[in-house]
Amino acid sequence: MVRHCDGLLTDVGRPVGVGQVPAQPHLGLAVRLLARVPPSGAQPCSPQTPDQRVDEWCTTNNFARTVGIPLDLNAAVTVLADGKVIDVDLGLVGDMRFTNHVGIGLSADVMLKARPWLKRATGRLAYPITALALLARHRPLRATVRADGRKHEFVTDQLYVANGGFHAGRPITTDANADDRLLVAYPVGGPTRRELLRDTARNAATGDRRTFGDEPFLAVCQVWLETDPPAPVEVDGELYGETPIRIGLDPNALRVMAPADSPDR
Repeated sequence: MVRHCDGLLTDVGRPVGVGQVPAQPHLGLAVRLLARVPPSGAQPCSPQTPDQRVDEWCTTNNFARTVGIPLDLNAAVTVLADGKVIDVDLGLVGDMRFTNHVGIGLSADVMLKARPWLKRATGRLAYPITALALLARHRPLRATVRADGRKHEFVTDQLYVANGGFHAGRPITTDANADDRLLVAYPVGGPTRRELLRDTARNAATGDRRTFGDEPFLAVCQVWLETDPPAPVEVDGELYGETPIRIGLDPNALRVMAPADSPDR
């Protein structure tokens, strides 16, 4: 796949050379990332080892969607040739940076309890299967979010704090992006399972028509988040620890190639 990506870059006048470090470091990183993209139509979702979750091919490409990188490999290579470098924000939990989101509650429980044998057998389906199994006995959290001198309280099975503009391949809101020096915090559902399922469906269907001004979104620069009882935390799909946590921003911390007409704030 590395040779294939190098060939595509050569075709658009940006040869890198397999094993060579290019003069443009962002191109070298891009080739290594593009080399992990499966051929069109492939679904290589088996785990790398029994203890690891399914690999990057099974993601919904939220960060690529946020910065406008096409999901088609040839179109993405064209962005490398004809695009521009922009600076985007990264989220910050402790000393750990992240691109997309922090999840508290059910999503972290799923990461914690999805069985290696199930991941081997079903690939990406292991996570929704585990979520459905947990949902029957999952207890909602009492979450307190402190930001901008105000306190917000929720009773919910799931809370997200997002840096990017997409979650599960769908827009969070029309104005959420990774270059605005803002995080967006929001619960999914209330104290009942029905509310969780309702809000999950609504978020997927209506994110492209909602804004930060709509309930229940909180657009903030930094949050202090605690739950009763303490809850597991996942950061971009990797287990991190438990609440309480402080989540902030590292502004313009990451340089990426993006389409030529992308805004750079």
